[in-house]
Amino acid sequence: MARGENLNLTHIAIAFINGVVYLALGIGLFRLAERQAKETRNFRRILISD
Repeated sequence: MARGENLNLTHIAIAFINGVVYLALGIGLFRLAERQAKETRNFRRILISD
């Protein structure tokens, strides 16, 4: 664009797919970490209540 060249749709599509993949990985890892944190917190409650 800066040199008057046209946009390459293939590069745009690859960048979009790359962004979607990283977003999905981030959400998946966040859910995994959240689930593990909840399990750890529940486990500590069981230990403390005994």
